[in-house]
Amino acid sequence: LLHGRNADRSPKSVRMHPDLERIAATRLGVFTGREAVRAGYRPDEIRAALSTGRWHRLRRGVYMGAASFADSRDDARLRHLVDCVAVLVSLGRGPTISHVSAARVHRLVL
Repeated sequence: LLHGRNADRSPKSVRMHPDLERIAATRLGVFTGREAVRAGYRPDEIRAALSTGRWHRLRRGVYMGAASFADSRDDARLRHLVDCVAVLVSLGRGPTISHVSAARVHRLVL
């Protein structure tokens, strides 16, 4: 799980694999377990990342790194968008957000 050189090797500071970082960066930090496996993580490494707090489970099979999770925690709009992205990636292609969630994406006041 140690990808790259990390000066601080505390559990929450270990960098994510660059391939997985690229995927997550396109989705507010959200990624799936399947994407983690494709980036080279083994199931036991995924469990370790979750149990040490490096990653946070948003939904079954959908995760977010600790830093991104912390950044979204105090921003209600961002947190709502992260939750929307987590739902969408868990459902696969096709579904979209609508109603209040879509309004939040476009910063509309209801």
